[in-house]
Amino acid sequence: MELTELLNVIKDIKDKRVSSLLTSLKDGLTRMINIGLSYLHLNRGTNTLSGGEAQRLKLVRYMGSSLSDMLYIFDEPSTGMHSHDVKKINRLICDLKERGNTVIIVEHDKEVIKIADEIIDIGMCT
Repeated sequence: MELTELLNVIKDIKDKRVSSLLTSLKDGLTRMINIGLSYLHLNRGTNTLSGGEAQRLKLVRYMGSSLSDMLYIFDEPSTGMHSHDVKKINRLICDLKERGNTVIIVEHDKEVIKIADEIIDIGMCT
């Protein structure tokens, strides 16, 4: 079952005794879908995820946290992503910053670099 299908199943559950759990599940799944991971299947092991997929899952988890004043470090979170999905990850990164967190990213994608407050360019010596 893909994540979008799971979200639809969860939306159909109307039991008020588990409403807070359902809300939490719906929020997490929606963030995963919005960041371009809707194609993931429930039976897929985490050890089969690419580095970019694993980092995006971490981003989704962090976005569900109410913590602030945290330091997050991401190593090329846009790796293997379509440019449309890079915009989605940029939104999540900006949301982390707006919550009062510090985000450090090692990145080559120009679209991700554009959202930086500060850029440290470490190039090759010639």
